Amino acid sequence: MNTASRRDRLRGLLADHDLDALLVTTLVNVRYLTGFTGSAAQVLITADGTDDVFVTDGRYQDQCARQVPDLRRVIVPAAGWLLQAVGSRSSLGLEAHTVPWRRAQMVQEELGRPVVAAARLVEQLRVVKDDEEVASLRRACAVGDAAFGDMLQWLSPGMTEREAAARLNRSILDHGGDDRGFDLIFASGPNTAVPHHAPTGRRIRRGDMIKVDFGTLVDGYHSDMTRMISVGEPLPPMDEIFGVVRRAQEAGLRAAVEGAESSEIDGACRSIVSGAGYAANFTHGTGHGVGLEIHEDPAIRPERGGQEVTAAPSVTLRAGMTITVEPGVYLPGIGGVRIEDDLVITAAGPDVLTRTPKDLVVL
Repeated sequence: MNTASRRDRLRGLLADHDLDALLVTTLVNVRYLTGFTGSAAQVLITADGTDDVFVTDGRYQDQCARQVPDLRRVIVPAAGWLLQAVGSRSSLGLEAHTVPWRRAQMVQEELGRPVVAAARLVEQLRVVKDDEEVASLRRACAVGDAAFGDMLQWLSPGMTEREAAARLNRSILDHGGDDRGFDLIFASGPNTAVPHHAPTGRRIRRGDMIKVDFGTLVDGYHSDMTRMISVGEPLPPMDEIFGVVRRAQEAGLRAAVEGAESSEIDGACRSIVSGAGYAANFTHGTGHGVGLEIHEDPAIRPERGGQEVTAAPSVTLRAGMTITVEPGVYLPGIGGVRIEDDLVITAAGPDVLTRTPKDLVVL
């Protein structure tokens, strides 16, 4: 993991924003810049690279020595380390999107000078993944594919949603995942109409559609996949809705090319859904970035929102961006369908990382 090159790239952003240093306190950003995986840390990155400092507490003294050997390390409590490291530098940035207001006041009081709100600078770097990151994402998706394949062997009517969810979570570990990526969504029958349904004690029945949206965690990187299952042949209108969502998702994948706008992916999916008469039933964005966090930039949404979905700024797709494409249609009280893949943008087109077939599985 070449964390030094990531810190050097951050220095370029500091120069662009007239910052002498940035205090990084968001743990996932600390991990990205240093490789440290503990639960308490911060890192000071200076524009000239002369006074970078990694800070943690005594619980992680040995761990940080192993994981962050190339930075000066401070174990707190160590009075005055920030003032000493910042020195005479006049413009210190804080991660304004995550730092509490009182913490910012305390830093200003310690330094005796104002600090600068510097939001999402590290996130700008994280949008484009390097080869090592893509490899981790590919492994995470492979674990998800294997766990889902196993589930098709044991899933049966009579199981509850909670039972199936728990067994799928165990399967993730059995196939080499470090953990589940998030609280998975396992919905059956009318519960599939709830986009983010939490598993319940409802038992799977003949005639149900099942929606499984789950992720894995490998080397800190997430997968995120949604597939649909029918217990017996699908009944109207779910068979029609599945076809609409499948066509919409394929259109979104075709639009996910280098140089396109992220909003074009949303537009490609939404036009298929709208053309089928279900515009009001597609109530979320079409996708999101995925990586060290399950939801990252960019947001795959329309540039102009409406009654069904909020807007997000469109961004130009670049090689190395990793995103999801996940249109859905939901009929309250009846059921819903969503199909989701993870992919990486490449010069040759989208490289889909989730390989599980998207045909409707009939049990």
